[in-house]
Amino acid sequence: MAGGPFGSNPNTPVSYLELLTELSGKYGKPAESGCRAEDEIIAIQCTLRWEMKGVLIEALIRTAVPEGGLDAQTLLAVTATDIRPDSAFIGLKEKKIRKKLPSLMPK
Repeated sequence: MAGGPFGSNPNTPVSYLELLTELSGKYGKPAESGCRAEDEIIAIQCTLRWEMKGVLIEALIRTAVPEGGLDAQTLLAVTATDIRPDSAFIGLKEKKIRKKLPSLMPK
């Protein structure tokens, strides 16, 4: 899809399936996923998780249709977390700095 599922207008209606397809096309098969549904209103919530080199991507898709079914809403939230080791710690590991610490045990 050129320009993503939203095209040039961010208010264009997008289905739950289109969101899943777009995320899978961009990030591949998720490492984890789970969905749950509610009874009182039609509601589906899915969480997806991808682990890539240096980054963790989590997506939440929630679709809710209130009684009467007139105003369905779909929410997409995507979070990317940098999981690379801190560069300061990498430098210490590479240098292998070792200091002799005084013993805390009495002699």
